[in-house]
Amino acid sequence: HHPPKGTVYKSFEGHCLAVPELNELLESGEVRAVFSGHTHFMSCTAAGSALYATAGSTAFSMATRETEGGMTFTDQSVWNLVRLTEREIFVGTENMDQNNVLLHLSEAEMSEMLSHAGVS
Repeated sequence: HHPPKGTVYKSFEGHCLAVPELNELLESGEVRAVFSGHTHFMSCTAAGSALYATAGSTAFSMATRETEGGMTFTDQSVWNLVRLTEREIFVGTENMDQNNVLLHLSEAEMSEMLSHAGVS
């Protein structure tokens, strides 16, 4: 249920691998859009001829804080509403705007946790 492409957080790249047949289909030019969840980040990006729209999460969201570094986990629930026509694709994001901080991990804490999990 994670996106095959269009990941917004660099640490996720390479962890949401698609099987070769899916990659071939996505790169064929016949796919207009891929809708997926969830990386706990909202993203919408174009790659090749396809739009990749990834929902956040209905459980919790994550955000990076440029000024503090690290990762913040919030109770914000997010989902995408999609409308398709013959010519256009519309993606709208809806959320329950709570956004209360549940946990904040510094970059050092995240690195230590990922190293214990075997992720570099």
